[in-house]
Amino acid sequence: MVRFGQRPPVQWKADKYLLHRRLAARGLPDQVVYPPLRENFGHLMNTAVHRNATGLLRGWGKDLHLVEQGFLDAAVLTETVERAALGPDEAAKAPGAPAYAPGRVG
Repeated sequence: MVRFGQRPPVQWKADKYLLHRRLAARGLPDQVVYPPLRENFGHLMNTAVHRNATGLLRGWGKDLHLVEQGFLDAAVLTETVERAALGPDEAAKAPGAPAYAPGRVG
């Protein structure tokens, strides 16, 4: 069952085919099954990070488990958090190094 969920045929992945079929099978109107405008919550996520996550990450500081285990670079994470605290668009301005430690992933 898990493998089935991980490897559906390409045509089932295209345009959320299975989701649309399930919604249609439940008798929902075409406007719900095939909405004319797709929702994008990126702006809401950016605002949420700006308002909430920066304070949480500052509070955790270097006690963050991912830093202790070497998965995140504490200095780069701190710099990213401070940029995000300035505004939602500031965090996207990369300092040139990722906050994660690529050698540890795998």
